Amino acid sequence: MARKAFSGDAASEFQWVIDPIDGTVNYFYGIPHFAISIALRQAGRIIVGVIYDPMRDELVDGRGRRHADVEWAAHCGQRAQGTLPEAVVSVGVAKSIDSINRGLPLFERMLRSR
Repeated sequence: MARKAFSGDAASEFQWVIDPIDGTVNYFYGIPHFAISIALRQAGRIIVGVIYDPMRDELVDGRGRRHADVEWAAHCGQRAQGTLPEAVVSVGVAKSIDSINRGLPLFERMLRSR
């Protein structure tokens, strides 16, 4: 499935970054592991983000905290404070060799950065 990128005003200090179906392959095949990802970027730096899991009706904020009260969590605006060794990292790749060749070096760079 090809994705088409849309962007607004690239010169704007603030930009919303939204992936309406993060995990499109899982969604397509009926695997209930997909989410809606939303972030706010200021001057090229992510300042807040949330991930909503519609299958669990659960929202995870930028600190990795789960919230059953989605309405409250959407307004909390917490900044991520953790470090990579404290994170759960996932790199999604499609089944093509080109996608794998692009994704694995990214994953390796993240693992080696500390």
